Amino acid sequence: MRKVIRGYAKDKNLNLILIGTIPVPHSKGKRSPVARQDKRYLVRQGATIFKKETIF
Repeated sequence: MRKVIRGYAKDKNLNLILIGTIPVPHSKGKRSPVARQDKRYLVRQGATIFKKETIF
């Protein structure tokens, strides 16, 4: 069981499309440069909605 952040975008019919998934960092402090780069990558791909989810 692990936690991930999934980035979604909406299409013309307002359906959610999964853009990508990145792992949630364990620390509550400042994110590592790699984690920040991963989230920026999702934003560049068009993700506008981010949800924390648990994968079994």
